[in-house]
Amino acid sequence: MDVTSDSSNYFYGGFDFFFEADNRSPTPDESAKLMTIESALDVAYVSKKHAYFQSGELNYYRATGDPIISTGYLHFRANFLRKRRLSYELFLQSSFDASRRLDSRHLAGVGIKYRFFDFDGFELDMGTGILNEYERWETFDAVSEVVNIDLWKSSTYIKSNLDVSESATLSFITFYQVGYDGDINAFRNRVSAELQLAFEITEHFSFVAEGMVHYEDKPVIDINKTVYGISNGVRYVF
Repeated sequence: MDVTSDSSNYFYGGFDFFFEADNRSPTPDESAKLMTIESALDVAYVSKKHAYFQSGELNYYRATGDPIISTGYLHFRANFLRKRRLSYELFLQSSFDASRRLDSRHLAGVGIKYRFFDFDGFELDMGTGILNEYERWETFDAVSEVVNIDLWKSSTYIKSNLDVSESATLSFITFYQVGYDGDINAFRNRVSAELQLAFEITEHFSFVAEGMVHYEDKPVIDINKTVYGISNGVRYVF
């Protein structure tokens, strides 16, 4: 839904249910493919001048015969002066990834958003800003150690939405984040990208197929640098 329109004072959102196969291996030397069930909830409120978004996700998977919750996040974002070509953003996020020993990640940041294109069937935006990120990891050693890291980072993203047909929408977003870590005297770089194709089945139900890739050049602990995932499922829109 286009939040740059003149419509205002309304809620909208969606609930997703996905089945996923990915390579979320626990260590670089051990190959493990996991079967995952993923649920997500997105809610937005659009006022006359601003827009507020909240999204969350929980992943449940079975590994070595035992089901556990592997990953999850909660994200809040506010877009101020949403109708302007240049608008402003504030965002907060908390997440965890038990399978990769990320106990918690908390971040908060601010930035600007620039709309390059916005016409019927196509939208292209770019945002950039600064954030503070705190992470708590546990190593895979026989006696695990806790590693805490607190960094200031720049964060830049590009996102687009394209109406492929009257019933199909293609969406893409990619993030690049970088921060200097004085403990290792080097920059830590992170790139994440997601591609999603949604087909409208009825007024309230859509079929969704999506793929994601996540890369970190200097992981805090000894884990795979690249993680990918492919999933598909049904979305309920309200």
